[in-house]
Amino acid sequence: MEISRHLKSVAAAQAEAADTLRQEPPKAAREAATSRPPEKLQLDQMQQTLREMPDVDLARIEEIRQALRSGGIETDARSLAASILGYHTGSES
Repeated sequence: MEISRHLKSVAAAQAEAADTLRQEPPKAAREAATSRPPEKLQLDQMQQTLREMPDVDLARIEEIRQALRSGGIETDARSLAASILGYHTGSES
């Protein structure tokens, strides 16, 4: 199992947010749109979508726990240290 800082759930959440923005806004939002610029309305919709998203992907955490328990994740300390160092120095490949 490979762990990366780019979770698949983030991509799924972004796609869901995009779908939400493409849907017709509720009546109150349509009425408010006449008094607010379109950019403000779109920003409000994006902020609401973010508020509705969970802070933590519990399913992903459980998947990683199971992989650790079953030995599906190798724990090579040198490799992990090199990866962390590369990430924080910006030299990861």
